[in-house]
Amino acid sequence: MRWRIFLVTLIGLALVACSTVRALPTADVAGGTTYYVSQDSGSDGNTGTSATDAWQTVAKVNSEGFAPGDTVLFERGNSWDEDLDIDDSGTAVHPITFSSYGSGTEPIIRRLTIDGDYTVFENITIDHQKLSGDTVRVRAQNVTLRDMIVRNGASDGIDASDADGLLIDSVLIHHFLAGSFTNQQDAHGIVATDIQGLTIRNAEIHHVSGDSFQADPSRSVNVPMDILIEDAHFWTGPLDADFNDWNVGEVPGENAIDTKVADDDDWPTAARATFTIRNIVAHGWVNDDFISNRAVFNMKEKIEAVFDGVTVYDAEIGFRIRGTRGNANVTIQNAVFYNLEKGIRAEDDLQNLTVYNSTFGGGIDTLVQTAGGAGGVGSWEWLNNAFLDSAPPSQATDGSNKTAVSTDFVDAGGHDYHLAASSTLLDVGAAIAAVATDRDGNGRPQGSSYDVGAYEFVSQLQLVGSPDDETIFLTWSVNTTLPVTATWQIVYDGPVGDQPSPISGLAAGTRSYALTGLTNYTLYDVTLNAMLSGAPVLTDTVSVMPTDLLVYLPVVQK
Repeated sequence: MRWRIFLVTLIGLALVACSTVRALPTADVAGGTTYYVSQDSGSDGNTGTSATDAWQTVAKVNSEGFAPGDTVLFERGNSWDEDLDIDDSGTAVHPITFSSYGSGTEPIIRRLTIDGDYTVFENITIDHQKLSGDTVRVRAQNVTLRDMIVRNGASDGIDASDADGLLIDSVLIHHFLAGSFTNQQDAHGIVATDIQGLTIRNAEIHHVSGDSFQADPSRSVNVPMDILIEDAHFWTGPLDADFNDWNVGEVPGENAIDTKVADDDDWPTAARATFTIRNIVAHGWVNDDFISNRAVFNMKEKIEAVFDGVTVYDAEIGFRIRGTRGNANVTIQNAVFYNLEKGIRAEDDLQNLTVYNSTFGGGIDTLVQTAGGAGGVGSWEWLNNAFLDSAPPSQATDGSNKTAVSTDFVDAGGHDYHLAASSTLLDVGAAIAAVATDRDGNGRPQGSSYDVGAYEFVSQLQLVGSPDDETIFLTWSVNTTLPVTATWQIVYDGPVGDQPSPISGLAAGTRSYALTGLTNYTLYDVTLNAMLSGAPVLTDTVSVMPTDLLVYLPVVQK
């Protein structure tokens, strides 16, 4: 049972008059010109300034100069066997935008090179037709790539160098395959070199022969900084068709994320590269006997990385973390692991590994493996982790790490590791200031102490009672979907008021009710039931004391 305390102070009612000034949208003083490009109906002899007077070729676009605020639109349903090369720059307020118009599928262009700062590319497909050479090259600052598809190449999908402030949002990147299954060569989804302030959000990357994301392959002294990857899906699996020298059924890929830092001479004085990876689902890098120690997350060298809310499964190794070249300082929290040969492989006397509030679910052969030395284990910290049907590993010595059984979770067999209402993992964890929320964004703790594992238990029904003169005001929230045939029932213990207990048949959409005519200074226990076919399916109880005092401190508890 969980307890909530409400301190309510009523000191009269004051009306405060205030004025609100709302800023109106600022007009785009640059204005800018919109240009149209149609392979089907355009001509390079046209002005390009209307859909009926459109240009025809990408070459025409490349030959023109564009000013801040300009927009270039390619007609949907059209494709160009040409490369788009942009070196004009916009401004922070007035970027140059390349997008699409009309109906149908997104326009298709063969390749894209960006050398212009403050440019936006959206609603376009870049298809490199299985050719070599990077499909999208970014060599400019503050570029946005969003709502795009980048596909079908024999080199990298997006190669970004010296591209500070790059935003990659809602982009699908797939099928970048070099070499063959027996002669695997790098073709990455996204490569970041000499870059600061990179954000990758809502991306899906799959079927690349290198890494979904890699930084920094040049091993430059200008290490990647402030790299954020969030709300993404990185995966691999059997190919559904032949692709260059790759055959149907083969599984490409080295890692979902791979990090590198400066070379042998420079890394001791180089800054520590920083990464934040949150809400990532990654899977598919299974043992194939061609890549040794194939890991989803291959975190190595002089980095500082925080993983929050990641899910990793169906792979040989979840995390491969190395202690060489300055040590990979890695924090993992609110993570879920399952169906892995090894959950974490720690190499070369790895130090400073932190694992908080994570769930190691079913199908993990080895929770933690050390290789090349375990001298750094004493610097590790493991707290509030749950291990399904297994004792915590020897490195997780704190008592807040717990063995779990299937009934501790909503559906362990289906890998839903939300906590059941009767879970033994409730309220037995240690307080960790750095883990203020769970992987669903719910605040920690919900009860008297932190729960153990990736999820904090949140009641499906939460009832709140507020006292007034001979009255209890009830409000409630529901964290599930009830059938429309469900009804609410209110039952209370205490002197009878205007509404005798029980009060039944309240509509499913009801979220508040007032009990009136009650006895002041008497503690009432009020229970709310969601009823279905005459039986309660959700229930919650509060205790409330009505009062006529303007200042009072009633206790409302669960």
